[in-house]
Amino acid sequence: MPKLAIITSIGEERPLLCAPEDSVNEVLRVELRVPGFARNPYDRFLVALAHIDAAERAIGLGCDAIFLDTFADYGLAEMRSAVPIPVIGAGEAGIRTASADGTRDFAIVTVWPQSMHFLYEERLANTPGGDRCKRVEHVLPELELAKAGTDAFIKNRMVRQESAVIEMLAAAVQRVADEEGVSTILLGCTCMAPVGPQIQERVRGIEVVEGQRNGLAASWATMAAPQGEVNLSPRRGTVPLIVDAWLDHGIVPEFRADECEVCISLASPAEIAASIA
Repeated sequence: MPKLAIITSIGEERPLLCAPEDSVNEVLRVELRVPGFARNPYDRFLVALAHIDAAERAIGLGCDAIFLDTFADYGLAEMRSAVPIPVIGAGEAGIRTASADGTRDFAIVTVWPQSMHFLYEERLANTPGGDRCKRVEHVLPELELAKAGTDAFIKNRMVRQESAVIEMLAAAVQRVADEEGVSTILLGCTCMAPVGPQIQERVRGIEVVEGQRNGLAASWATMAAPQGEVNLSPRRGTVPLIVDAWLDHGIVPEFRADECEVCISLASPAEIAASIA
């Protein structure tokens, strides 16, 4: 049975992504050994290192493909030269779909504040079709990050599918699409997956693209296709040794639940199965 590894952040209370009921694929969740929150470029590097470590461990678990359940696609390029299996990023999949492989304009609407714009700059600059993005709209203010770990945090409100949040995001999607003259809006975080269908229902003449669902669909398709040539590094296997040393020396800051809230919430298996059927 083909096995898909899904790399996501820690949090056992979060539902696992599952294959549709009629799929012959198996899903294995591979958590990060060093959780973290990419509040700045330095932290992004450390988060990417942890994701690459998870990808290399997925090989040892016999996985046939890897899906990064994060819009930022941490370590995506490095993984593709470290593992001999396909690696699919939610951000890349979303951008390719939203841009129709570089043939149409689109815009991004994200719940995260302006300080995290560097994540979007990196993905758009390094993904085919990213140059067709007309705008990245950061809906919430910087103060939102201070709510991490509380019931009032936007991620938790989206998981609960609060109507006020859905209406706010739908209004932002409609406004940005109208102002930029685009008919496609890409949601800028996989944590927005729980409200993606509801946002789509509330907007007029706009296609709402959500990276988690697109990435998962691309993963199933990739697993059904033959793997092409890959340029593997002769130094692969080094990153897990680095992380081993990192952990052995006890220099990893103590993990707090409110530090890993971005891009870790998963849509329910039933929602995802229905969306890609």
